[in-house]
Amino acid sequence: MSDFLTSAQGLRDRGDGLWTTDEVGEVSYPEDGHDGCRAIEDGSFWFAHRSAVLLDALGRFPPDGCVLDVGGGNGHVTKALLDAGYRAVLLEPGPAGIAHARARGVFPLVHSTLAQARFRAGSVPAAGVFDVVEHVADDVLFFRELHQALIPRGRLYVTVPAFGWLWSHADVHAGHYRRYTRHALARALAVAGFELEWLTCMFSFVAPPLFLLKSVPDKMRRPPRDRQEQAEREHDPPRPARALLKALGRAERAWLRSGRTLSVGSSVLAVARRG
Repeated sequence: MSDFLTSAQGLRDRGDGLWTTDEVGEVSYPEDGHDGCRAIEDGSFWFAHRSAVLLDALGRFPPDGCVLDVGGGNGHVTKALLDAGYRAVLLEPGPAGIAHARARGVFPLVHSTLAQARFRAGSVPAAGVFDVVEHVADDVLFFRELHQALIPRGRLYVTVPAFGWLWSHADVHAGHYRRYTRHALARALAVAGFELEWLTCMFSFVAPPLFLLKSVPDKMRRPPRDRQEQAEREHDPPRPARALLKALGRAERAWLRSGRTLSVGSSVLAVARRG
């Protein structure tokens, strides 16, 4: 599993399952972001649905080996991959994310940015960037770095927030540079040298309430509520709403598992290969 770790020029093995670089660079992400996510993600329908759809995608488009979860935060997706029988390594620049992932039992861990790890070209079997690229100023450069690190024909799995009309104060607080259309994500991947295999929106059932409850009030310049309290309310709704969301999520999964795609949703999912 760790061949591409041992060959990374920027990493050193601490001997306790943690690989690190000498100095980890800053990223566009709030300092309390990992702690806030850790408080809600295990009981969140959103995190559960994203992981379920991603596992379905990996089932249809399997990785060619270990998956490097780049910017994987608290290790929620990495743990889901490991539990499903995939080999996975978490790479995360935030110390709080590394600590939460360690508490989850995720190993090995890489405390670094992608650039600072300096993986040998053509060494990483597969990679995932799940709600990460929107935090990167130059997304094409970031995709090119991933393209160089991947083995020939290695797969890349990507999720990003969708549509500028869903932009709200939550994007600003999270350190997002942009939201994506399917076309915009496909173009960035193609410019970086990737060949697109599958592209779809997801969370189709979330987009309308997200627009009404976040984007519209933001455009009317209404002050946001306490962010953490609002996030907890959104990710852990009352039982009737949770039951409805789970039912809608099951329907969306069935649709996507059939190979069909969606043109509307609050997220975009892409699977691509190194060209």
